[in-house]
Amino acid sequence: MKLNRKEIYRVFSDEDPTALIGLDARVEDGHLTWFDSNRDRGHRLSGAREEPGALIFETETGFTYRFVPLTKELYDRDVRARVELSPEFESTDAIRRFYFTEFLGDAPEETEASAQDRERS
Repeated sequence: MKLNRKEIYRVFSDEDPTALIGLDARVEDGHLTWFDSNRDRGHRLSGAREEPGALIFETETGFTYRFVPLTKELYDRDVRARVELSPEFESTDAIRRFYFTEFLGDAPEETEASAQDRERS
């Protein structure tokens, strides 16, 4: 698994309580960068590893960020109450379409999380 710029992620961090979602996430030249729907974020990396269903990044400042593909279930549980207007979505695809179109001006491609969501319905 590697970061996919066409995926939307739920970003977890014990050290950074403002981490929530990640769009256009990538690693380039030892830097982790992503857009969180409000601003660009960037950190110089000291390490990275993969765990089942997640990518873990350790920064030189000692913060750890865990990137997990965002699903409707994760959105409803962790994200919805923390975003402006708390929009409700009917599917993972609807969440992706909204965030990619609204914040990146780009239509999303299908990813593993959206394919799994479609199979469940």
